[in-house]
Amino acid sequence: MTLPAFAGEIAQDARYAFRTMTGRPVFTIMAVLSLALGIGANTAIYSFMDSILMRSLPVQDPSSLVVVNWHSKDHPAVANSFSGSTYKDATWGYTSGNFPYAAYELISTNHEAFSHVFGFSGAGRLNVQIRGSADLAAGQYVTGGFFAGLGVVPAAGRLIDQTDDREGAAPVVVVSHGYAQRHFGDPAKAAGQSFVLNWRFTDRDETLALSLKHCTITHRMGDWSPVAAASITTTRATLDDLVLGKTTAPEALGSGALKVEGDASRFALLFAMLDQPANMMFDILTPGEGRP
Repeated sequence: MTLPAFAGEIAQDARYAFRTMTGRPVFTIMAVLSLALGIGANTAIYSFMDSILMRSLPVQDPSSLVVVNWHSKDHPAVANSFSGSTYKDATWGYTSGNFPYAAYELISTNHEAFSHVFGFSGAGRLNVQIRGSADLAAGQYVTGGFFAGLGVVPAAGRLIDQTDDREGAAPVVVVSHGYAQRHFGDPAKAAGQSFVLNWRFTDRDETLALSLKHCTITHRMGDWSPVAAASITTTRATLDDLVLGKTTAPEALGSGALKVEGDASRFALLFAMLDQPANMMFDILTPGEGRP
């Protein structure tokens, strides 16, 4: 068959198909929708499988990472309950990656087979206040060796380390690079800022001291810093309105529901560094207080 003859048959088939589709529009629409649904579903499934099974984690030497699990023929008699997931395997019996903190300490001090040992646990969805608006954040509790074990370096500020993994250490939050880009514009935008703000809730007779240092925000309930740059007086009801997005900080200041004594520019700077989130969900990491 010559090329012109083949092209003629293709054109004839195309005209016939077009006449058939225009003559049966309902069937044509259903066929197109079925194909679109099938292609879309397959694309979503393979994208999901690629992200969890085929794509390497963006950390140093991902192939060397292992998860330590324990196995038991029956439900362990010494365990009353578990804070994480446990499943029953046909070969190994009860299986889980959840360990008490004492077991983590034992493994971390006797780890000849591992270069690093660290623990982590899902924190679920956390309430986060960003410039007077409430958001939900997916978080994790991690031990001090988490970032060192993954070989991650900070884009700005510092990461959680072993000095934070001790009783009495101040709570520390590490935000992801994507979150820093979305909300600060640049991970280093908050670097170099250092100040303390006192907060007083008059309806609850509660106080806290909030500190910003090295791109890290920490707070202590019940504290009142004598070196604070400013002191904010408000009520929990006003704070709830800020969290729920019913009002903003400028509106609360204008109405008198929120008062600032001292350097108000520091208070404004704190909110200026917390832009509105572009996405309802973003990753943050928070350390556990003495737990993996």
